[in-house]
Amino acid sequence: MTANQFNAAPAPPAQAFRDKFRNRTRSTQRQHGFTLVELVVVIAIIAVLTGLLLPAIQKVREAANERQATLKLRQIASAQKAFFRGHGAYAVSFDQLGLAGELTCSNADCSSAQNQGYIYQLILSPSGGVWKAIGTPAAVGKTGSAKFTIDQTETIASAPIPEAEAAQKQMFDNINAQAVPTLFRLVLQRPSDFQTIPPALENRATSIRAFNQLDLNGDGKVTFTEILNYNGIGSDIIGGYLAFLGREMELGAGGEDVNTLPGVSLEMLSLQGNLTGNLFSPRGNNTYLQADIGGLSDLNSGSPISGGTLTNTVPAVQLAGFGDGSVRFVQGNEDGGVFRRASFFSQLSPPDAETTNAWGGVWTLTDQEGNGVNGILIGLLSPPGSQRSLRAFVVATHAVGDWNGINGNGDATINWGDQTLQGNFHADFQLVPAVQRRGKQ
Repeated sequence: MTANQFNAAPAPPAQAFRDKFRNRTRSTQRQHGFTLVELVVVIAIIAVLTGLLLPAIQKVREAANERQATLKLRQIASAQKAFFRGHGAYAVSFDQLGLAGELTCSNADCSSAQNQGYIYQLILSPSGGVWKAIGTPAAVGKTGSAKFTIDQTETIASAPIPEAEAAQKQMFDNINAQAVPTLFRLVLQRPSDFQTIPPALENRATSIRAFNQLDLNGDGKVTFTEILNYNGIGSDIIGGYLAFLGREMELGAGGEDVNTLPGVSLEMLSLQGNLTGNLFSPRGNNTYLQADIGGLSDLNSGSPISGGTLTNTVPAVQLAGFGDGSVRFVQGNEDGGVFRRASFFSQLSPPDAETTNAWGGVWTLTDQEGNGVNGILIGLLSPPGSQRSLRAFVVATHAVGDWNGINGNGDATINWGDQTLQGNFHADFQLVPAVQRRGKQ
């Protein structure tokens, strides 16, 4: 199947698409492997998850939990007010307040309790005439990123938690790193078809198909529950990755009811660029990134295999280069665009010591003002005996500053000046929005 065949195929309705693939039995998958279309969709599921869905659904998760935290604090304040009227003193526990059914006690005296991702503490002054309740995320940067308090004035105060941003970044970095070996497993099932994969991933219909695969109930939104319970095509391969992200994001911590967390729609994803107030917000997530990168490559053999040690190593290529004014942002079908000088860094390795043709890892592209984007790169190396080159697909997983909202899939071709992967390299690099806004551009 060619890239043009991918581009020509319209995205089928969600239910029809799901039925088409779920009617294929697991035994058929084991005997015959994926078709090319199925393979691309499964790769796209991971790309959509890492680049768009997880950051977006994490935002709505935190917002929902924080809203619930303020409601619980108001409930605590109301219960304390009623308790004081009846007893002339404030309660010292959530059990005394009659809230043990609403909040799950975390210690013996029930002065600490949890609900929907937050831990609540009830604190009284030595005289007992002043009280305060504090709501803190059970997993900072995951179930929430802000702390809330309330006291007898019934005024809620809130503040961001300083370490939340770093904790969340580490969470997403760990999830992205776990995606790399999963993508290797998929790509190596059909290496002869790899040339078709990058352009197919850039097709808007592929991202829609991937989203619809995750939307198990067909309501137009994807929730954490649907992600964790995915049983469609490729679930036997990506199931471990999905379970890992559930653990890494600590879903369910602090009494969090994952089944009640809201989902996100394709329209919400397409509007992400508009919500950031960044340089490209007038067009939302319709910004294409193109870069012409040159630099130096260094090959070493001291990189541990994922989860391994230095005694179990694979080669690693470190790339460092510049897009000297050639990093171009194009919105819609406009000519020209915004040009930036940017620095490029990447470290690529094969999945194991025995595999020599597949290389992948993470990359970053950052301009002089600190705006940047990073992601995952997976590619196949040209055979020995010719000028070494790597044809790859790339996934943008995180963007900051003015570049926030540049999320999508793309392709890259990296050419080396010799066959040792050392010395000069040149790369052509582009990203296409995974979910583009419809209507007037």
